[in-house]
Amino acid sequence: MSAFPCLVTAQKNVVSLSASFDIDGDGFSEFLALEKQSPHDLSPSSAAFYEIDEFGFHTELWRHTTPRHIVTAEIGDLDGDGSPEILVLSRSSSLGAGADDPPWLKVFRWAGFDFSPSPSISLSGIRDSERLRPSGIALIDFDMDGTDEISFAQASPQRSLSVNSLPGTGALEEASALSSAAISSGYGHIHLVETDYNNDSAPDLMALSPEASRVWLQVFTNRDGQISMGPSAAPSYPSGTAAPIGLIPSGMASVDIDDDNSDEILLPFESGSVLALKQIGSDFALIPVGGDVASLFQFPSSLTELDIDNILLGRAELGMTGTLQQMNLNALPVAAVDVEPEVPSAPPVPEPEIAAVEPEPTVAEPEASSRPSIGTMRLSAVPVATAQATVQDDEASPARVGLTGRVQRADLASVNRETGEVSPRRGATASSASGRMTQISLSTLGGAPGGPAAVSDTAYVETPFIYPVAPSSGTMATFRKIMFPDGARFNPNSRNIEWTPTPSQVGFHRFEFQIVVQGGGSRPDVQEVRGQGVTVRSTSKIESFQFTVVVLE
Repeated sequence: MSAFPCLVTAQKNVVSLSASFDIDGDGFSEFLALEKQSPHDLSPSSAAFYEIDEFGFHTELWRHTTPRHIVTAEIGDLDGDGSPEILVLSRSSSLGAGADDPPWLKVFRWAGFDFSPSPSISLSGIRDSERLRPSGIALIDFDMDGTDEISFAQASPQRSLSVNSLPGTGALEEASALSSAAISSGYGHIHLVETDYNNDSAPDLMALSPEASRVWLQVFTNRDGQISMGPSAAPSYPSGTAAPIGLIPSGMASVDIDDDNSDEILLPFESGSVLALKQIGSDFALIPVGGDVASLFQFPSSLTELDIDNILLGRAELGMTGTLQQMNLNALPVAAVDVEPEVPSAPPVPEPEIAAVEPEPTVAEPEASSRPSIGTMRLSAVPVATAQATVQDDEASPARVGLTGRVQRADLASVNRETGEVSPRRGATASSASGRMTQISLSTLGGAPGGPAAVSDTAYVETPFIYPVAPSSGTMATFRKIMFPDGARFNPNSRNIEWTPTPSQVGFHRFEFQIVVQGGGSRPDVQEVRGQGVTVRSTSKIESFQFTVVVLE
């Protein structure tokens, strides 16, 4: 039975989706989602971190579930060490957080493969003898030194704003207090979002307070890391539309939706509407957003994995970027590669070779071949550069910088292994429907060792043979070679088996290998802190593969 129906039937009660990343540098996209346990829940109670494999399936790498209402969650670098953290802001009740209440802010550090199961920092209690009423938070590197500052807002009656740091002591240290007459009164929650008000490429801060008939806003401008009060406004809701209810703070995004080289602030509401806050000179206006663009930011019903893949690709087409050296989703073809010098012949009983799967440093352009080759479209986090741009690896950070959010077209050919029919390659002038990801199904990579040696594929003399290696579920971490024909090798960068058969190799050849899969284990590691929540961490497993290739002249 094919596994692809799961891609379109598995349902997630998604409230918001983050930008896409490649934090572990393995060439596959990850994203953070806030989810409800049930479609009928009023608020999200889980933050989940997923990786998307080359076929569009999602592997859950990390999850934190709490009985409290999660306001928002963000990925940033709070200590400037180049490794990210997930910050989760919760709200225990409308009364705020008291001295005996569960933590309202939790920080989960990157552990190399996923995020830590338990928070490294938890903040609870009171400030200045008053209960805390967390309302909004934003991670912004104002001084652009590689360390994100924490902008924090409290709801009524305090209605306070501040910029803070979070040192290793675990205490929130206030760097500066911000004030604004525009939002000092009101009943709505105060939400924070990064913007670039004066188009100087330095990040600014915007505070928003949705009220009954309008949205009160205050801009705080940034000059050399110093934050000062800028303009304020109170744009009314668009005429003819009812006042939207329930701004989704984790769903706000800064993105250019009208191609005017200036970002709008997208505001999704629980009531179903999406508004764009547009800067017009020194003033602001609220305009309704509908159609396909609205569906990228507001999700009235449960989403399948295919829905989420298309949403992330649609955002990439808009050039949506994130705050943590973000990687955008692009279509990466698995193409023919240059032939390397033939390695010496292996002994009759070769020793197993173990290779760690390394991140792919560059994107190889597809090369034309006189023989049909197998191709697949990988849903992957890699930068797509323009003709003049080059990609620089950032060795100080496990994340890479995406140069653009646009989706590149891939020149692909695929082979149906049952009928032998070859689909034509897509020419450089061909266009795809809305730039969406193309799913090309490949057959399973053989059975267990010792099974029948059925022919799984065909190779041709002196023609590069490329075979993608993919686990049945989860993410491949380690490759272990058991038996390859002479000259065949596993490329840990592209995750392909590469081989150029010689004239003396016409005939049948067996491939046998094992892979260690992270996130595909039977039962994850579950850790629970009573009264605070549950954190789930994925396990690992070993998968074995064996298949036979016939070489033809």
